[in-house]
Amino acid sequence: MSVESKERRKALQLFGATSLFALAGGASSQQLCRNGGESTAGPYPDVVLRNRRDLRSNSTSTIPKPGAPLTLRVRVVDIQNNCAPIRNAVVDIWSCDATGLYSGYAAFNTVGQDFCRGYQVTDANGVAEFVTLFPGSYTGRAIHIHAAVQNAARRVSPNAHGRNLSSVFVCQFYFARSVVDQVFNTNPIYRRGAPITPNENDFIYRNEGGPSYLTNVVASGGGYLGNVQIGTTRAGVGNPV
Repeated sequence: MSVESKERRKALQLFGATSLFALAGGASSQQLCRNGGESTAGPYPDVVLRNRRDLRSNSTSTIPKPGAPLTLRVRVVDIQNNCAPIRNAVVDIWSCDATGLYSGYAAFNTVGQDFCRGYQVTDANGVAEFVTLFPGSYTGRAIHIHAAVQNAARRVSPNAHGRNLSSVFVCQFYFARSVVDQVFNTNPIYRRGAPITPNENDFIYRNEGGPSYLTNVVASGGGYLGNVQIGTTRAGVGNPV
């Protein structure tokens, strides 16, 4: 079975039922309790560190940018301790908006903006929750969200790779094609971006753990709810207190 077919079957199951995270507060199967590998931070990481849950607008505004709301729950667990939750870890995420633009960079004419960027600290269940926009498409990359996990809020250098960073775990979250199609077909603004690059055509997805970070997604309250898990170690994220 192809990667896309497997993703499509998984996504249909997810849209038809409540996700594992919603039922149990997080992924608990041994299959999910593993290190999925690390990835590059890409060329557009955090330009400024913001401790905030709602990332849909710039920090200077209360008006969300257009796009499908995505409540994203990221769970961080210790694979060396029976996948116990890692609390007090700083989870920093960043992504493009619905049309494929990143905030804070001259290449997108967005200097001084910080939409779709921010960090939260994991709770007693190892979960950090955000409200962001479902990311759009730009040329050459599958739909994705970047993440960096460490013991304090620190910037990550452009194109730094997680495997070369001490006490920082860097990865990227992805989405099944059926989920992407659902979002793009019901929200016309997403069609302003580049044509969708399938996951299996994305070099980073194929070679840097992409299948381990497919986000479980369900439709929820006019938007979407996504759950994803990062399996690492306490040392791997700087031994948060």
